[in-house]
Amino acid sequence: QDSSLIGRRLGYAPRYLLAAPSYLAQHPPIEHPQQLQQHRCIAHRAWTAWNLRCGDDYYRWQLPLAHTTDNLLYARECAIAGAGITLLPAFLSREVVAQ
Repeated sequence: QDSSLIGRRLGYAPRYLLAAPSYLAQHPPIEHPQQLQQHRCIAHRAWTAWNLRCGDDYYRWQLPLAHTTDNLLYARECAIAGAGITLLPAFLSREVVAQ
């Protein structure tokens, strides 16, 4: 180990759940994080557990993974195509949601 390395927080990157309207129209609504169990989740392999907030409560959700990838852009495209729900950093989801 290199003891000269220093770690520090550089900023905050919020993450959001993303799913296509076509996917949401065909599946039960999500009103609580526990309901993700009823859905196809597409995860980045570094985030196989999702930390979610519902009101003032926080949840750590260990995913029943339908699909795992090492590429966030691929996860986004799968969600856009209606393959399931994914968790993405805001900078990767803003443009898609705006459309």
